[in-house]
Amino acid sequence: MESLVLDVPTTPRTRDVLQSLQGQLPLALYLSPRIPKLRAAVLQELILREPRLAWISDSEDGALHVLPDFELEELAALERRKKRVVGLPFVERFLKTPEVLNKVPALPLFDLIYNSPGAICCSGLAQDARIRCSALARWVGAKFAEDLGPEVSLLVTARVSLHPDSKYQAALKGRLPIVRSSYLEAMWQAKHEVKMEPHLLPTLAGLAICFEPGEVKELCQRQAVAHGAVSTSLDKAEIVIVTDVSRTLYREARKIGLLAAPPLWLERCLQLRRCMPIAGELEVPQPGAVSSGSPAHVESNCGTTLMSCVLCLLYIEPGRQRDTAKALAWRCGALSTLDPADKAITHVLFHALPNTLVYVSVPVDEDRVSFLDVSWLEACLSKKARESAFTKQRVAYNPSCDTAHAAALGRSCSRGLGRTLSTTLDEAGTLKRRGSETGLIPIMPPPQPVGGAVEPGLSADATAGGAVGPADTVAATTVKPTVPTGVFAGLVLGLVGWPTFLEAEEQALVQLICSHGGTAVHVLPVCSAPFRSVLSEKLDVCVCHGNGQPPFQASEWSSVALATAHWVQACVADTILHPRSSFPHFEPGRGPFPLSNMSECTVRITALDSSRESHRQRARLEELIQALGAKVAQQTTRWSETTHVVCVLPALTDSRLAESARKRQIPLVSAQWLFACFNSSGRQPEEQYSVKVDGSQAADGRDYFFNPESAEGATGGVAALLTSFAATVLANHHICISTSALGSHPKLPQMADELGAARVRVDTWRSVAELRALLEESTTKNPLGQMVALLDKEQVCGVDEELASFLDALNPESRSIFVLPSWLSETYSQRRRLPLDSFAALPAAGVETQTSPKKPRLEAPEALYAWQPAESKRLEQLSEEARAREMQSKAQQKVNEGLRLAELRREPSRS
Repeated sequence: MESLVLDVPTTPRTRDVLQSLQGQLPLALYLSPRIPKLRAAVLQELILREPRLAWISDSEDGALHVLPDFELEELAALERRKKRVVGLPFVERFLKTPEVLNKVPALPLFDLIYNSPGAICCSGLAQDARIRCSALARWVGAKFAEDLGPEVSLLVTARVSLHPDSKYQAALKGRLPIVRSSYLEAMWQAKHEVKMEPHLLPTLAGLAICFEPGEVKELCQRQAVAHGAVSTSLDKAEIVIVTDVSRTLYREARKIGLLAAPPLWLERCLQLRRCMPIAGELEVPQPGAVSSGSPAHVESNCGTTLMSCVLCLLYIEPGRQRDTAKALAWRCGALSTLDPADKAITHVLFHALPNTLVYVSVPVDEDRVSFLDVSWLEACLSKKARESAFTKQRVAYNPSCDTAHAAALGRSCSRGLGRTLSTTLDEAGTLKRRGSETGLIPIMPPPQPVGGAVEPGLSADATAGGAVGPADTVAATTVKPTVPTGVFAGLVLGLVGWPTFLEAEEQALVQLICSHGGTAVHVLPVCSAPFRSVLSEKLDVCVCHGNGQPPFQASEWSSVALATAHWVQACVADTILHPRSSFPHFEPGRGPFPLSNMSECTVRITALDSSRESHRQRARLEELIQALGAKVAQQTTRWSETTHVVCVLPALTDSRLAESARKRQIPLVSAQWLFACFNSSGRQPEEQYSVKVDGSQAADGRDYFFNPESAEGATGGVAALLTSFAATVLANHHICISTSALGSHPKLPQMADELGAARVRVDTWRSVAELRALLEESTTKNPLGQMVALLDKEQVCGVDEELASFLDALNPESRSIFVLPSWLSETYSQRRRLPLDSFAALPAAGVETQTSPKKPRLEAPEALYAWQPAESKRLEQLSEEARAREMQSKAQQKVNEGLRLAELRREPSRS
């Protein structure tokens, strides 16, 4: 059999593994019985195509064990038997691309997930965490190094260290990224590389700090704890924060060998986002020494390195970063300005990124003006640094799109945020977050045509009514539908406010709309006002980017319905044109999303019914949770990581799950809590939405159903927002409530009113003829509306034979409108219309009705036994008859109470 010769790298860590694998080509593979049959068949087909690469062995000896997934216990058992293990994804990759064998660092290997050529090193981890870290590194195809050598490109640790010889400080000197072990866990769970930013080690993670009592503690403690530090007493601290060496706390700390630093050190660490060593000006000063941040110190250290330079700081974020840049400019002897029209400007400073394009109001003249990263200014403190050694910012001159200049002048610009990135979609999310930190404003250039039939601009009759400028001809791009039918057939959907760096996502959305019968129009907000007014009359729905406020004034698009991409995707997935009020995230919110105070929340969804709609409900709620910025708990998520449990139908909540959450002090809330957080653009108190296991009352004893009118002032405008959102949930619905149901649930009419039902009436039918007339009246007067009749459980037990015969004779469509009162109560609690079939009061056609367990069995006599006295039997019969009379009395009381409430509802209010 022909052998395959590969280029084998000569690094010491991979030479033995690669030589061993290459010497055994074709590789002998032993397939685990846990591999699914379909994937095993596909793998065998690949091997038959490339017999020179591998063959399947029936024996474990000398073969590579191929596993569909890795489990630590199973791998440990195989390694004790000195077996070599690889993952099924890597074998499939190897059979398609044999060159990947060059990249194998060590075994066991699941797949080449980690693409960086550098090694991973860990520090400051517990023994179990260290073993787990090294195992995950090998499983994802990374090299694992015990020491922080030159081949290391990533450090995994749980805390910072101030020891000068620590791996943490060495990583800072080498400018290596430092992450928590959750980065490897996330990569392993996703089975592909993930973004590193959410897993970066906090600036002061795990550092025990003792603060000087008084003003220092008030100013510094909260900031330090927010960045991972632990505020503790002197005997448990690693470092103390004091103002000068004359403090008693400083002397006590030095006696026991603790480190000491001034507040300036803490400020510098938070500014640079790294735990800096205590040296130089960051050491505790003598009493009366001039602080490096004081005006006197700045004045005394003014230099002349940049005497002839004028620096524009307009594109540095206002606040601390701009103040720091001003102080550095003063120390270098340079002048600073915020006016982009100043003709004396020589340098424009940014927090630069090389792959971004920023629109500025400063004329671009490469021979006269330099656009540099702010690090150049920091390097010029001692002598003027070479500009070519620092990152340059890509810019384009476009004053009309420069929102930084517009914000400085106190006016609004036609574009919201503004850096455009011509890279991947994942990088766009990172850029958006970093853009909000640096204050740079990304601007979107005119869009390129997206597949399909494209028409730039509008027709002549559409533009004749207003003055349309040349820029308007490229401000809108129309893509016609590719199929004549679909969920969006006949609708015109406009895409407004989509940044250029999301062009791939926008194209996918346009194709989705057009492939389901809709017409897509991409709209740039930079178009003129007449053009916007004309275009607004042509659109049926405006699909805005993101979940926050639209990038335009509401008055400009008042005639257009607003929606989000979630609404489009849900309509396509369910093949139904959902009302935009079905879920809050189907429409743009009132504030920026995601919410910063929801990033640490992990929400578990539970208590859904078993209907066909439940998986759609779960999908929509998961989208809402992610839009808020929280994480969705999966089946593998531990209780220790879960922060909230959302009970969709509280009555279906598992009591064991509720008890586990209660022991761990995890709040159980209704889905309305998520709706309130979205509508108010802020995290709401969980106490107002907490539920018991039976869903009857809140934890504090109040009614479980949240009443917007009784909301406390602490929630701000939540009540108005909830009322406005709920007012369209039951639009065009006619709610009929029986007297028995009203007697059991007095709040049902109020709930239907607040949900926007077109008509709410309490019907007191006395006969089957009255009920038949009621159904005919609803069908005749409003054929487009939907009638829903609420029946109590006792009314469908078959006591009234005439009523039971009439209900049995109804067709399935008419039977479906009879539901239990819990449908309206759950719809009110969740602020969305729930499916009727989940709360059906009548069984489906052809299903025999079960006798109520509470109905007394008086028709047939009970069996008499020889050992049972006749007197005892007579007492039992009397007890059953008394119980039956009591049930009938309670039922009649509910009917009487319902009649009384119905009469009060019909009477006009008395003064």
